[in-house]
Amino acid sequence: MQHLRELADKIPTRSDSYAVHTVAFIDAHTGLDLVNFMAQGAIAIPTPGQLVTVHNVKVVVTEVETAYEAAEDGRPAVHNSVWVVAPAKRD
Repeated sequence: MQHLRELADKIPTRSDSYAVHTVAFIDAHTGLDLVNFMAQGAIAIPTPGQLVTVHNVKVVVTEVETAYEAAEDGRPAVHNSVWVVAPAKRD
């Protein structure tokens, strides 16, 4: 934890503008990127087990990973990887 604090002290950050947010939806079976979104503000991040619709296609979230960093200009940056699978077929 001390190492994290030391790194944070070396990285200049700004809080006067929106954070950069990215979300990458990844096929949990193949590891291939499916869709990427980027915004200059908050994007809702789904939770594992949640059914979501991406470009009119329903998928189930299996795993979520979030990384917090500083962008080159010092703004906060939040990068999310969301692994998804096709939902089980219903009878």
